[in-house]
Amino acid sequence: MERSIPQWPSNLTREDVMKNLRELGFKQYKPKANAWSYTLIASNENQTIYFLIGKRGIDFKLYDGILKTEFADYGRVVTNGGLMVRNYYHESDVNVHQLILEIATLFIENKDIPNSLLVGHGKSWQARKEEYIKSLPKTTPARREGLDMYNAMAHEDGEDAYLGSGMWITPTGSFRSD
Repeated sequence: MERSIPQWPSNLTREDVMKNLRELGFKQYKPKANAWSYTLIASNENQTIYFLIGKRGIDFKLYDGILKTEFADYGRVVTNGGLMVRNYYHESDVNVHQLILEIATLFIENKDIPNSLLVGHGKSWQARKEEYIKSLPKTTPARREGLDMYNAMAHEDGEDAYLGSGMWITPTGSFRSD
């Protein structure tokens, strides 16, 4: 008898997801990498999956074959290899908690995980930071003042200009000292 994938409430917390994963038979460990707080691991007939729980999302690594869990010298799980799929909360077009539980249920029931579930969602903190930096004005008022000062002081374009007392101003409007 084929079991259908349950529908979970949209307000699931990270703790709810971890509890449900443990109820499905996943074992919980601390990962070696500090990027994640917890790793929940299970194997089915053909594969092993690691769910990597972090504060900014839940990633997973899918391994072909049954993997023996490896531990670092200090008792934390090694998470090398596998197909990595990152699922960030920020700007995600899916409910990450529901997605993870859907994948886990399919996996435990030895059903194929559709390729549509093997793609990442959301935006990383690093990507958001890069977008923010790109959105900033190219020159700030302080930088413009530095450039104006350089243009007034420089004898030759492209050379640092000496201001006195060991201070120099560069062609970018930055200051440096000897």
